Amino acid sequence: MSTVTKYENWLWDITRYYLEPCADFNTADHSFTLKSNPFSREKIHPGPYRIGKNIEDANVYRIGHPLAQRIIEKCKALTLPNRDVTFQYSATPKKITVVESLCGRSGWLSATSVTISSFETEDHLILQGCCDDGSELDGETWRRFFSLPATEGASASSMSADMPRLLKTQLERQRQGIIDGIGAKNAAYFEVELDKLDKWGEDSRNSLRQTLKELDDRIKELKKLARLAPNLPEKLQHEKERRQLEGKRDEAWREYDGAARDIEKKKDQLIDEIEKKLKQEVTEQELFTIRWKMM
Repeated sequence: MSTVTKYENWLWDITRYYLEPCADFNTADHSFTLKSNPFSREKIHPGPYRIGKNIEDANVYRIGHPLAQRIIEKCKALTLPNRDVTFQYSATPKKITVVESLCGRSGWLSATSVTISSFETEDHLILQGCCDDGSELDGETWRRFFSLPATEGASASSMSADMPRLLKTQLERQRQGIIDGIGAKNAAYFEVELDKLDKWGEDSRNSLRQTLKELDDRIKELKKLARLAPNLPEKLQHEKERRQLEGKRDEAWREYDGAARDIEKKKDQLIDEIEKKLKQEVTEQELFTIRWKMM
């Protein structure tokens, strides 16, 4: 049997679910061949397809494959009714302590897709739920549920009166935690970029200060040479060179002042850019709600 990663296994499961009516699957090597085209309006190669590495006798099937992308899009768009789902911990050889303690218990679980657009667009899956006694579980524990075999039952029974409120409170708390995390990350980005500007500006000013010092030192030296010159031609030569250097010094001072203004301008641009990106847009979509039981 070929070894696949966690993400490849998820892709395998969702592909088997969606293509079940129109493909033959070989679990031993994580391969499948289409019996019919699942997207009749598109040209789809019949296969075979295989998940894994060093594949030469089949189409390499990975998350970026066009067929995989189409299946994921279709599954994300499904409308899922509330269902009873029984997770079979007793049917798995895995030892999951946090789940084992839940055997015999039941409750509710919802999944919500949250997209936050700020500096960049981030997608998050929030799992929120409770046991029937109102006790909450963390997101990682909920995720472990979906590593177990499960059976789907009939439509879920009605929630207790306070369960929708509990689920909503959890969703809002987790969503705000994500937003706060993004805010902290954006603040760190701002500090790093501002620090880069300050260091660049300081390096530029230090370089210009050194140039100014060298010019001033040379000008002082020429003034002394002119004063001590034994004849008028040498005195004039030193004075002429001094005047040229004074012009360069004046230009260096203008460059120094311009560099300072340029730094402030770049800081203003950075602040304006970040202000625009701080206008977060949050969208969310409930994916499913289930009545769960752990056996």
